[in-house]
Amino acid sequence: AQDENEDIADTKNELTTDDKNNKKKRKIRLDMHLDQMFVDGNDAYVWLYDPIPWYNWLAGGLIVILVIVLCLFPLWPRKIRRGSHWMIWLAACFMVGVMCLAVVKYILFGLLYFLSGFKLKFYIFPNLTEDTTFLQSFWPLYGYTYIGEAKPDVPEEGSNVKGNTTRAVAQDDSDSNESGKSFEFVDKEKCKDV
Repeated sequence: AQDENEDIADTKNELTTDDKNNKKKRKIRLDMHLDQMFVDGNDAYVWLYDPIPWYNWLAGGLIVILVIVLCLFPLWPRKIRRGSHWMIWLAACFMVGVMCLAVVKYILFGLLYFLSGFKLKFYIFPNLTEDTTFLQSFWPLYGYTYIGEAKPDVPEEGSNVKGNTTRAVAQDDSDSNESGKSFEFVDKEKCKDV
């Protein structure tokens, strides 16, 4: 009986201690103030410590060393100077080639777009002038979008297909799920009626 009374007393003490801890905890609202002064009081202070990572220090040091090495270019051996000269010319030619390719891309687009009656949008290297990685800017090789009317399907012998349709339409009022296709061509005439 005494053991049970002691267990009950311990449980009551734990409950009252938990209640006191919950009462002592208060929520603190942290705001950034321009007036950053330390005054005696019960206010909460927070220091924001954002250390500079070691790889930033390493990259900064390498950039400084690279600049010093480039400034000493006249002291480089003749073969290395000649090799760097050729590398710079190759890089410049590559950049000019990419810029010329971009101009040709838009000229070809404009010609095909105009000649197709504003229905065909054809791009070579469609990602060339987009904000992508270096390798992604050269892939895919081409892309196109045709906005015009689709040609009708070639009728098989013995089938009854109207000869004046301009779009390939699955059966009248059919659902695309029934036809087994994930898309369906819609006549402009049907859209006007709705």
